[in-house]
Amino acid sequence: MVSKTESGKWLGPGEQTDEYLAQITEAGYDILEDARSEVYSFEEAGSNRPAKLWPASQAAAILGRSVGWLREVDPDNPIRNASGHTAWSLKRLMAIADRVGGLLYQRPPSTRALILAMAKFKGGVGNSCNAAHIAHGLAIKGLKVLAVDLDAQASLTAVLGGLIPDIHLEIEDLPNEALIRDPSVIANPDMGVIKPTYFHNVDLVCANSYLNRVEQHLSSYHHGTLSDESGLNPAERLKVMLSHVEQDYDVILLDCPPTLGMLTTNALEAADGIISSVRPEAFDRTSLVSFFDTVQGHAEITGKNYDYIRILISQSRDRLPLAGPDNAQVNVSGMKEEDVREGHRRNEFKLRRDYGDAIMKSTMDWSPAFGQAIGRFSTVFSAQKRIGSRSSWDRGISIAQSVVDEVYSDLKAIWELHMKDQEEAA
Repeated sequence: MVSKTESGKWLGPGEQTDEYLAQITEAGYDILEDARSEVYSFEEAGSNRPAKLWPASQAAAILGRSVGWLREVDPDNPIRNASGHTAWSLKRLMAIADRVGGLLYQRPPSTRALILAMAKFKGGVGNSCNAAHIAHGLAIKGLKVLAVDLDAQASLTAVLGGLIPDIHLEIEDLPNEALIRDPSVIANPDMGVIKPTYFHNVDLVCANSYLNRVEQHLSSYHHGTLSDESGLNPAERLKVMLSHVEQDYDVILLDCPPTLGMLTTNALEAADGIISSVRPEAFDRTSLVSFFDTVQGHAEITGKNYDYIRILISQSRDRLPLAGPDNAQVNVSGMKEEDVREGHRRNEFKLRRDYGDAIMKSTMDWSPAFGQAIGRFSTVFSAQKRIGSRSSWDRGISIAQSVVDEVYSDLKAIWELHMKDQEEAA
């Protein structure tokens, strides 16, 4: 029996639930196909997407040199953009940097990859968007990045992979086998767990709805309702898996779901640091309290230490004025809460007042450029052509670049501290 009111208003499928859900699921795949067609009318699928090309001025800036210098060291560059002008791919620029030497920072060889968990409890804060932009931004700096999508919604997979996860990926394309049974399979190229992306220096471990099976298995292992013969702690599967490939990367970014399930717990255990995105709104600040209370409990129980904890204010539409280059806390020095008007400014004030140095100086402010880029399965760094107005697009790049620069500076500082610790221990 179908649920209807006396006036005939439909309320639910009733006894036809199974048939109804099958119908809307089928319709959902049609929607995904439409989305794929729309996206690929602008950008090709990830595996076929041509490399982003930079004009001479931007390419030279990536290497920190002049246009004249770049043309002199690479006079035979055959690459041309759509306008017929000489252009450079990131791969070619990195080859020049390797050949010349000393142009870009390189992680000290005695240090290892830093694993950062992009984790939070609150959804809708732009976490995957932020992770994607940090991944591409760090790659432009010359770092080798592995992005691991731990969220079955698979937004990071869509953007960095340039594909529709639930259409293009099968369960064999996911890390399920590595996380459930044998972590070492991630290092087997024939298994295809790690996939190259359309953006040089960024590899990807994908997700889609099949990743929910990992959450279910690990939870069952944890509660003892499912037999596990591996001998591995269910909360340490990701850590063990990444240990097989971390030597190949400088940074590993973990995009976590907005829940404290087994996948997020694995990320917190594997990570060297945490970047938690938060909107400057009251409910988000409340969620942040709960999140760090949980992280504190995890650290207390496991003895876990983190080299890096940062809170990234995200999607702000009305931020505080900057007032100093070094310490985010200076932005609120001498200010009183009653002097800051309601809205995002006041919530940013409270966040900076309460969390101090943990708050990143840079903020991932709201910009239409991010939505436009993500809507085409790209970032503002990877899109070949500007989307929307030049001023809006340039502002989006500036916002993302500021965040990337701050993270990059912090990572270098951590590696230098690790080097110092090694020297003192020698």
